[in-house]
Amino acid sequence: MYSKIIQWRWLGIKRSGNEIVNDPGVFGEVTMSYIGAHLRLNVQRHGYTNESGKVLSPLWNAVCVGKGPRDELWRGYQRAKLPHGLGFATVIQEWYIEHVSMAPPQEVVDPAHLTSVKEK
Repeated sequence: MYSKIIQWRWLGIKRSGNEIVNDPGVFGEVTMSYIGAHLRLNVQRHGYTNESGKVLSPLWNAVCVGKGPRDELWRGYQRAKLPHGLGFATVIQEWYIEHVSMAPPQEVVDPAHLTSVKEK
């Protein structure tokens, strides 16, 4: 499902209300999978199945903590790049997911011509 995702935390620290409201978010397809006993949420660009289409680092051990008619709030663990080249850390993260549509609304890829065409 094509969705808008806003991360509510930065390095595990809850962002302010103004930061969250003014965040444009990222858009992509949200998928859910199990790796062993661990639930993982992924966000990828529409139509990509490999690593090049990854939009955000996966959310591990994700738990849905809130649900509305078109939106959800998920909490889990995410790998985050630390500032100043200090490496990576696993932090608590919350994703606010607003479901937009089943597919991207503006453009579709025509597999017969491998070009991008506008929907009519």
